[in-house]
Amino acid sequence: MENLGLIVALLGSAFTIVAAMIAMMLWVRSEANADRRDIVNLIVAIKEDVHAIQLEVKNFHGRLCDIEARRKT
Repeated sequence: MENLGLIVALLGSAFTIVAAMIAMMLWVRSEANADRRDIVNLIVAIKEDVHAIQLEVKNFHGRLCDIEARRKT
């Protein structure tokens, strides 16, 4: 019975460490999911920008072709 307090203290410490580790793992997982969502949103935004640039280049090329056609006549 002398060591009961020591055993309770050790078990309490072990439980606290395990609980802290589980909490940290869950926190890291949620942060990773948030980062993944941010990356996906960034990729979507980049694709939209590339599409807009492609349309602008296409329009610019069309205008250049019109100018060349008018100069030739």
